[in-house]
Amino acid sequence: MSYCIYCGGAIQRGADVRFCPHCGKPADYPGSGAAKDDLESQLLALLKAGKGLDAVKRHREATKASLRGSMDAVNVLAASNGLPPATGKPGQSVWLIRLLGSAFAGLMIATAGVAVFPDLGIIAKPFLCESLAVVSRQYSYKPGQWGVTRTFYCGREVVTWKVMFFTFLIYTAIFFGVWTLWKFVRRLIS
Repeated sequence: MSYCIYCGGAIQRGADVRFCPHCGKPADYPGSGAAKDDLESQLLALLKAGKGLDAVKRHREATKASLRGSMDAVNVLAASNGLPPATGKPGQSVWLIRLLGSAFAGLMIATAGVAVFPDLGIIAKPFLCESLAVVSRQYSYKPGQWGVTRTFYCGREVVTWKVMFFTFLIYTAIFFGVWTLWKFVRRLIS
């Protein structure tokens, strides 16, 4: 059994096989037969040495396949030989992306959300003081235009920046937790 170097699909070796049954590309392209076996041995050597990205690069150079096609083909080859995927541990960067996305959402709620709806900042009350209060003041900076300032007080002390910070942390943790739970439940269902 050999594998298509374009899509990674399994191809039965034989005289009747001229096209890959998965992607439809010719099975007698340069890189099939002995050249393909040589390429596979080179890729396996790179994969065994832990150089998965070099294996993908070598595959692309040899086959002129797309990046995605080369990654898939090298990962299929790695899986069929009991080796880890060429692109590292699956989901390695997912946690970082999830954390950065959650931090962005938390920042937006802590800034724009609290500016428009100051009650969103009350979530920081347990971390600051029991008598957290918000004061809104309207002002005019040009005739016909006006703005609103929001100031958070803990007694007589101004704690607006502390409220923003704790609101950011709390909403970031909420978004991260919900997003992670959603992905976990979704994986269990599928």
